[in-house]
Amino acid sequence: MHESLAYICHKFCEYFEKKQFKEILRVFHLPDDRQSLPKGVIKHVKDLRTSLLHKTEGDLEKEFFQSLTPHEVQNSLVACDDDSVKKYISKCLSFFWRACIQTPPLYFDFNVKPGTPFDNAVHRKCTVNGPLVTYTVWPVAYLHKKGPLLVKGVVQCEKQEKTPVEGVKPKESKDGMNLHTGQTSTPRRAIQVISINTCSRGAERRDKKRQQTPDQQ
Repeated sequence: MHESLAYICHKFCEYFEKKQFKEILRVFHLPDDRQSLPKGVIKHVKDLRTSLLHKTEGDLEKEFFQSLTPHEVQNSLVACDDDSVKKYISKCLSFFWRACIQTPPLYFDFNVKPGTPFDNAVHRKCTVNGPLVTYTVWPVAYLHKKGPLLVKGVVQCEKQEKTPVEGVKPKESKDGMNLHTGQTSTPRRAIQVISINTCSRGAERRDKKRQQTPDQQ
């Protein structure tokens, strides 16, 4: 399975969030069990993380590159030595980290398989218009897991080739040209006859005009 950079960044932020939360609880000698913690404690942890965002994001990015597996590097653009890719990774980590430390955390759906029918209710199309999804550009965002839709995701669709439908006459332009094939439905000989007749009528009008006297004109 090809893993997008966004997916890799989000997966790492989820891992880092759990790791950091345990470390904070250990400092205050609190049990490693979120369900049993008072809401006030969780709020203080969130406020602490928010105040340390800039420092945390620096550590986050450094540890992210150190934690990458050969498989993740091989199947993504992480190994691409390009400033724009590095900037994109930095932005993804910052965004997903802020989403992960919310209470409850935002939920992102990356589980859209290639060939899935496009769903306008939760997705927007990227650059190609088609009925089937090819890959996810950006995941669907929900307020929390099983929560309401927050922002639609973006997907790239498979281009649908236009094929003539059996039993349906192709549309034609005013001059009789088939708009699908670019060919004219009028026989070539008929076109020649029409052209000859048109030219003949034009010539007759010119001859009559020449035979008229200046007074008649």
